[in-house]
Amino acid sequence: ARLLELPGRDYLAQHCEPVDPERLDSAWRGVRAALASEHAARFRALYLKLRPEGPYRVDRAAVARRALCNLALDYSAIGYSAIGDLDAAEALVRAHYREADNLTDRLAALSIACDLALPCLGELMMVFYRRFSEEPLAVDKWFALQAMIEDDRAVERIRALVRHPAFNLANPNRVRALLGTFANRNYRGFHRPDGEGYRLLA
Repeated sequence: ARLLELPGRDYLAQHCEPVDPERLDSAWRGVRAALASEHAARFRALYLKLRPEGPYRVDRAAVARRALCNLALDYSAIGYSAIGDLDAAEALVRAHYREADNLTDRLAALSIACDLALPCLGELMMVFYRRFSEEPLAVDKWFALQAMIEDDRAVERIRALVRHPAFNLANPNRVRALLGTFANRNYRGFHRPDGEGYRLLA
């Protein structure tokens, strides 16, 4: 699973002088889409082979299997998205979320829905929040996932989430989940050419 992950954009930026966030992001996404498209059949087969069977376990082998399965799910959905088949990507992610019996798999499905801006995103986020609204760590994840959505409305979304009843500026974990994730994981939103991402954090 680790070998198949692309280097992060922040890591790549350390090797660029000067750094052009927009070009770096475009190149990174292009390579990711090319890998997903070129090996689409392999990733789908790998996902089907590794889909969870039996009760949830936390031993090393089970953890490793979930990591590789969720990575294969990610590349499979990206592959569908790259050819414009968002319906197939959505069906895959929706089914994975519905069948999940653990937080790791639910978060994997939600993360992909956020990354690809799938039509089911709003529904899945609402379902997740309703189920876990009384669990602080899960709510932190809920904020962090939304902070990672990389589109033209990212800054405005963060400003709205700061006003959410569950957000508290005096709660360090909640601030880290929303604002820290935005600054560290939302490459396109934070590095917006108009500087609004920087102004928001300041």
